[in-house]
Amino acid sequence: MKMYVTKYALTGGVILIPVREDSLSDDYVFDGRTQGYKSLRVNHDAFADPAAALANAEKRRRDKIASLRKQIAKLEALTFTVPTEETRQ
Repeated sequence: MKMYVTKYALTGGVILIPVREDSLSDDYVFDGRTQGYKSLRVNHDAFADPAAALANAEKRRRDKIASLRKQIAKLEALTFTVPTEETRQ
């Protein structure tokens, strides 16, 4: 079986991976490319439906942009002062 992984969509895009058949559960699957147990949450990190994977990747992108805008606003509002002898403690 193959699944579309969006967990790393912002750095590597949506990828299609084989999933180990013995690892299927309702909540998690294990990446079939690795020897270890790299688990992925079904319908959160990995999707069987390509349309659902695309929608999740777009949501991750929108959320990241919103987070960065918030961070930029905080940085723009930041002001600095230089301490003087009177304000030094």
